[in-house]
Amino acid sequence: MSPVTCLEITNLRVPSSYSISRDEGDHKPLILGCDYDIDESESKGFVLKWKHNELQIYQWIPSRNPVVFSAFKGHIDLGYSESDDRLHKHSALKFINPIANYTGNYTCQVQTYQSVQSRTAHLQIIVPETDFSLGFQRETNGSTVVFCNVGEIFPRPEVSLL
Repeated sequence: MSPVTCLEITNLRVPSSYSISRDEGDHKPLILGCDYDIDESESKGFVLKWKHNELQIYQWIPSRNPVVFSAFKGHIDLGYSESDDRLHKHSALKFINPIANYTGNYTCQVQTYQSVQSRTAHLQIIVPETDFSLGFQRETNGSTVVFCNVGEIFPRPEVSLL
């Protein structure tokens, strides 16, 4: 007989990639969500944590306001809520001006006095190039030099000539 758990993470909403827009009016929000089922009877000691590459960046206890840690301070909207439910109100993260080094693994951890559940997913932040040029030049010895120039792009692209 398997143990019955009254706490289960049912869905981790972390996009596989997010592209940072350089156009001021074209910002779509970056929201990470953690959906879970929890019995009210198991809610004693409830704490929700978000981690980025194993470093805790966020914590929420229902009787308190959410707290943001480390380099993420000022980059997560502490007033954001997807639900009015007491045990789900601040379970999602809404980023303010995401930056390239937010690429990594995100873990949602939900714990009570009785159990702990966690799920992890990878997010790749993409920064489109500011400029791009591709060209070639024929040399006097018969060879060809190909040049490619890209500015302010992340992640760093790998280039192959075939």
